[in-house]
Amino acid sequence: MDKLKVVVLTGNENRHRYYAKVMCDSFDVVGLITEPNDDYFVTQSSDSELMIRNLLFHYVKNIRIMKV
Repeated sequence: MDKLKVVVLTGNENRHRYYAKVMCDSFDVVGLITEPNDDYFVTQSSDSELMIRNLLFHYVKNIRIMKV
């Protein structure tokens, strides 16, 4: 039976490379896209606060968020 064709989207750290290798061993990887890890919450703090508020509001109703 032919291997399933997949595209792997992952980071570029060693653990991600290992994951990509395991995927290549198990599947017919026809594409591999990697990107460096970026700490979204540090680099875009103003957007992050809004995102956190929206996520919390979506999952937890009637919550008060206080700045630390």
